[in-house]
Amino acid sequence: EFTGEARLADGATVGFLPQEPELDPAKNVVEHVEEAVAETRALLTRFEEISNKFAEPMSDDEMEKLLAEQGRLQDQIDACDAW
Repeated sequence: EFTGEARLADGATVGFLPQEPELDPAKNVVEHVEEAVAETRALLTRFEEISNKFAEPMSDDEMEKLLAEQGRLQDQIDACDAW
């Protein structure tokens, strides 16, 4: 056993991070998981939509815009390790 005092350093703050999330009792496990990954799933869905559009005829300008958007999406997907 230990005894003593704990002191917070000047300028430091203390926070609380709960270990258990507050879950909506009206939702099941799948619904909670889907909600948690919704933003990432939206990135992947949009990436796939753009990939599918490349099979369609389009102007060079449209192609450039889609490539730029897909590049931004790729960076976001990589940043959250969603592959």
